[in-house]
Amino acid sequence: MKFTGRILAILIAASLPTAMFAYIRWMYGTADWNLVVLIPVLAMIGWGLGEMYDKVKYSSEMDPLTETYNRRYLLDMFSRLTDECERKEEALAVFLVDVDKFKFINDSYGHLMGDEVLRQIPLAVAKVIEKRNLIVRWGGDEFLILLPGTKSNELLEHLQQRLDAELQTLPETLSVHVSVSIGFSVYPDEGRDLNKLIKQADRRMYRQKAKKANSAR
Repeated sequence: MKFTGRILAILIAASLPTAMFAYIRWMYGTADWNLVVLIPVLAMIGWGLGEMYDKVKYSSEMDPLTETYNRRYLLDMFSRLTDECERKEEALAVFLVDVDKFKFINDSYGHLMGDEVLRQIPLAVAKVIEKRNLIVRWGGDEFLILLPGTKSNELLEHLQQRLDAELQTLPETLSVHVSVSIGFSVYPDEGRDLNKLIKQADRRMYRQKAKKANSAR
């Protein structure tokens, strides 16, 4: 959880008596040391209020199970991401990661195992992508990964292979067979709307699922 609210609240709380102290000394040539004593008291109050703000902000932006960003956060942030890409003349890659036969895992091994599978996926993804990239739990067993500055299809396919290889190690961690399917799309070449980009990534992802199904026959 970020400390933004707490830090800002402490700075504001400490600045008020400090400013009053400086003003009185400048105007009247005297020092009111009672104001200085107030600084730690107000800082403690500010910390408490800031902590409440940080908790509310965290719960509104993060998925509590996987500790990734949630759908609401991405919907709020997408226009900022695309604006930044436009300014830098960069592309934005959108990856869709879907757990194969997730219902079977839940039904066969229980929901606790299903939850653990979902927790492990962003941990595996984080080993492959840079910190500045976003991992979002889009819903259910689907995750979105947003990578600003990525455009080349060869690079995207290479990254997809790396993601797939890393995610294939999940069975070793979980002692249950887990596989995922991955698709991607590119902003702005394949769309400027998030839903359109997800649909394109979804089509590529389902083609991958179909290949797996055909090779298993």
